[in-house]
Amino acid sequence: MAPATGLIILTAGVIMTIWPPRSINPWYGHRTARSMQSSEHWEIAQRLSAQSMIRNGAIATGIGAIACIFPLATAILIGTGSGLVLLFFGLFRVERTLRIRFPDAE
Repeated sequence: MAPATGLIILTAGVIMTIWPPRSINPWYGHRTARSMQSSEHWEIAQRLSAQSMIRNGAIATGIGAIACIFPLATAILIGTGSGLVLLFFGLFRVERTLRIRFPDAE
């Protein structure tokens, strides 16, 4: 139960790797103001976001699996919390990379 959040993030990353969003859209992909500024921004953000979700989903799954040694409520809290923290860390990391790579695109 505790590794579920990590597995969901990992699965989303694999799906985005296999079927990346082809064009800027309001439904699917890494959608932020910075990533939707141009096709080049979009493509880089999608690739980095998918890689980040796979890596961070695997880490969160491992943390969730280890958390299973604790009582159920604590394990779920650790698994879900670590997944959400790592998901947001990945989001900020992709945005930082876009900001560094395209400094004049503010």
